[in-house]
Amino acid sequence: MLPTFLLLNRMATRRRNIHKTTRTVKNEKKKLDVAYCRTCLATEDLVDIFYNKECEMKRSEDLRLVTGLEIKLNDGLSQKICHRCIESMQSALQFRHNSRKSQKSLLNMLYGKSKKKFKSKPSKSMKKIKNETLEVEVEAYDNDVYAGTDDFQNETDYLYNDDEDSAPLKMEQV
Repeated sequence: MLPTFLLLNRMATRRRNIHKTTRTVKNEKKKLDVAYCRTCLATEDLVDIFYNKECEMKRSEDLRLVTGLEIKLNDGLSQKICHRCIESMQSALQFRHNSRKSQKSLLNMLYGKSKKKFKSKPSKSMKKIKNETLEVEVEAYDNDVYAGTDDFQNETDYLYNDDEDSAPLKMEQV
């Protein structure tokens, strides 16, 4: 038992000594000596991604739509992009725009919505409708035919069963 205790004590002491001598190294951001394209890592033909305030949101949003990356001003990563990537991004955005426009047109065709607008003026091919007044003679209505039916609902009751197949049963009051 004593040798096991001494062994565990020695191991714990070594662990403490190693922990004291090791120094924790923090990850510090390094400044890159060479400018890289943010999207393809090219080093030539670079321009600033954010060269003015108006362009900041536009390019950031365009890059997010095309790549899915959230690129922000002064985020610690390269703030440059090459002309080739700009052209690729514009091409991808144009493709996206055309695809969405085509889908909208196809949906309109599918559901019968037309983009033709109606003219406010009647065309020459339309004919005017003639308004006429018609005189009609109305004969007196004979109510005697239906005189005996007023008590029909009072004299007849219908019983309904919960069964769907059964017909209503007629019961007459005496």
